[in-house]
Amino acid sequence: MAAADPIAPTTTRALRVLALAYFVQATGALSVVGALAAISAEWGLSDALSASLVSVFGVTFALAAPTLQVLLGHLERRRQVLLGLTLFSAAALLLAAAPGYEVMLVARVLMGLGAAFIGPVLGALGSGLVPAAQQGSAIAMVLLGLSVAGLVGMPLSAWLAHVAGARGLFLAVAVAGALTALLVRAWVPQGVAGQRVRAADLLAMLVQPRWISGFLVAFFMSASVYTTYTFLVPILRDVFHAEPSLVSVALAVLGVAGILGNLVVTRAARR
Repeated sequence: MAAADPIAPTTTRALRVLALAYFVQATGALSVVGALAAISAEWGLSDALSASLVSVFGVTFALAAPTLQVLLGHLERRRQVLLGLTLFSAAALLLAAAPGYEVMLVARVLMGLGAAFIGPVLGALGSGLVPAAQQGSAIAMVLLGLSVAGLVGMPLSAWLAHVAGARGLFLAVAVAGALTALLVRAWVPQGVAGQRVRAADLLAMLVQPRWISGFLVAFFMSASVYTTYTFLVPILRDVFHAEPSLVSVALAVLGVAGILGNLVVTRAARR
């Protein structure tokens, strides 16, 4: 079988921008994890209240991702990503300026809504930029941003929160999101059509046993990952009295383990 032609340089650049968008979204989503101590200190919150900002984001994202595709999935995919990045960045800016916990919750809900228009759409947008034979490579390139976020994004967030404070961290997320939106607008071509998802199709999937088992695997896997990420920092700090620099190292180790696990599973699945 002949190898697929290489992806054109301009398309490769566009795919790298989409990978950057995934990196920014994933890092912003989990930036709270490495910044729990800084958030608690800045706004006078308990670790439990600070950690709830992760849960609020996750629940919003889970509910909004399919709902937005039902309501607005017909929009051109690049437009969906731009809308998501704009809302995500504005919400991060609101979080940086939040006077209290209630506004922080609103900001995290809005970040979840924005993220629901970014992550779930990026792979489809990337695959739509290339011929069918290159779609696997294109999706893998886009998803690299998510993997790098686990390796670099969270440790970087923890370090930035320690150096610049929680407000400085969320301001940086807002700026990164806005700059990424400009890159998407400049370097990612238009023309990849969206597809409206029917609510009836989603409901039908929820009552079929073969789909339910897959959903449960994803549910428990995500729950375990988010629980580990959320409570790793308080445990390291309160039980082992770890310095902020060691927390960043621990998050980096966790990210490396995740990438290695993905590589092992990918190779095993090909056999």
